[in-house]
Amino acid sequence: MKIFQEINRQEKLFFLLPIFLVVVCFASTFKYQFVYDDLFQVIEASSALGDWSKENLASLFGQDIWSFFNQKFASDGKSRSQYYRPIFGLAFMVNYYYAGLNPIAWHVTSVILHIIAVLLSYQLIINSLQIIFSQNENQLSINSIALIASICFAIHPVQSESVAWVSAYVNALNSIFIFAALIFYLKLSTSYRWIFISSIFYILALLTKESAIVLPAILVGYEVFLTARNTTLLSKLRLAIIRLIPFIIITVGYFYLRIIIFGSIKAKASAVDFPEMEKNSLLNTLTSLPTILLTYLKILIWPFSNNPMYETRLVFEPNLFNFYLPLILLLLITILTIILAFKSKLLQLGLIWLVIPLIPVLDLRSFKPEDLIHDRYLYLSCIGFGIIIAFLTNHLNSLLTNNKPSQLHPIASILLLGLLIITSITTISQNNAWANEWQLWSTAYKNVPNSCIVNLELGRLSEEDKKNDTTALFYYQRVKAICPDSLTLNYKLGLLYGRNNDLKNSELAFQNMLKLAKNRFILSTAYFNLGLINEKRGELALAINNYQKGLKLNPEGPNSQQVQQIVKELTEKLKLDKSKL
Repeated sequence: MKIFQEINRQEKLFFLLPIFLVVVCFASTFKYQFVYDDLFQVIEASSALGDWSKENLASLFGQDIWSFFNQKFASDGKSRSQYYRPIFGLAFMVNYYYAGLNPIAWHVTSVILHIIAVLLSYQLIINSLQIIFSQNENQLSINSIALIASICFAIHPVQSESVAWVSAYVNALNSIFIFAALIFYLKLSTSYRWIFISSIFYILALLTKESAIVLPAILVGYEVFLTARNTTLLSKLRLAIIRLIPFIIITVGYFYLRIIIFGSIKAKASAVDFPEMEKNSLLNTLTSLPTILLTYLKILIWPFSNNPMYETRLVFEPNLFNFYLPLILLLLITILTIILAFKSKLLQLGLIWLVIPLIPVLDLRSFKPEDLIHDRYLYLSCIGFGIIIAFLTNHLNSLLTNNKPSQLHPIASILLLGLLIITSITTISQNNAWANEWQLWSTAYKNVPNSCIVNLELGRLSEEDKKNDTTALFYYQRVKAICPDSLTLNYKLGLLYGRNNDLKNSELAFQNMLKLAKNRFILSTAYFNLGLINEKRGELALAINNYQKGLKLNPEGPNSQQVQQIVKELTEKLKLDKSKL
């Protein structure tokens, strides 16, 4: 009896192992720099993050998150994105309060948030398993299954992006609220007061990241597939709807809030470098999904070639290889999974967490053509994949022990230990891609050399860090061949050519901006630069005309006062020149 008590006591300490592994795998990220969106959401946004005035807090809750982070650029009064994330912005303000622009403190915060999410995932899995398993079932202990699943969630290589990159810690923060909401929801059988606490966490999750909208669907999955009530499916659905009334009300209220902020539930997605986004239709999304889903499955099963960027693009012309074969393979996998899950609630639990969190990122119309797939989109789904690994381990253990309930068989233990070591090494290695800007984009370039985003960033770094305009021009020319209608490309080329006194090509680049741009701030920037080119050429009348066009579009911009002074001086000079004639 004492032996079993000792085993039980040790199992209660299992949660310490995932914490230890997170520290081992992600401690190296503490020395990493700010990269990619961090430059805008932390460094450029420092004035907004450090402002705790009532007016600034009101702006945080009254607009999309990108407009808040980059207030000095949002001169159109229009939303810069479709992301309404005030709690995430508030978390960044708190982070900035104690960390400033010290990247070490920001990365430590990211790891701490991931540890909290891992701990809650461990507890959530235990609570979920207590619902679906009886004490005498032929299985590994609940703690062992929770340990396997939470370790996968903790250190799977796909988590590198969400932990090593500061801006992506929104995934951990969002998951903390989702896990907490579900943990309290599962206490509903003891008291209805828990549903109030669960609802509060759901609200926090929704205001952290839009993907939290899947929580009610997860709750339906629990009620329909995992509860032990011997009732019909219709009865389960009816009870689920009754229990979900608070969450339905919150969801409706959230949609209404988005209508107030954006004018619609879902703001129209656009990107200045990808005007083709407007051509993306529901049909393109549907024909692309088989390849997208199989790619996600590959990333989870074989995570040894994960990358910050992926080559997968939308399918506009379906053929045998980009649609029909992937669709057939996906259907076969789906059918096999349904057959296996029919008698296994553990596998059903894994599928709920694997599939449902992916639903929001399957609306490909919301993303840039080069952002269709990212490791960070799998953050929550990783817990489902971990549960499936535990299911397979449990099945293997049953075969090895002739269906006798026991601890792990030595062979199963060795396999898991080997998998743990390989996973840890892979995760530590893949963290390196996020060490600094040059490391990030050069790593991405190896996988997607024809990416507009990657080449634009390498061009920018070549200019800013390497001070090498020749190399920068090489990358910009690659972008020009792939994405000739990129506004960022034409802006960068215009500046680069102008800096090297190639006024003809500089003028062409800024004229292209006028043809492509719809945003008045961008248009005014193009006119200001054209005015500067005219001024360098001595074309004073044209310079004044372009400067005035820019001022008319953006009279209150950051450079407007300086331009007004230039116009005044040029006008006086032009009058003086005419008087001499």
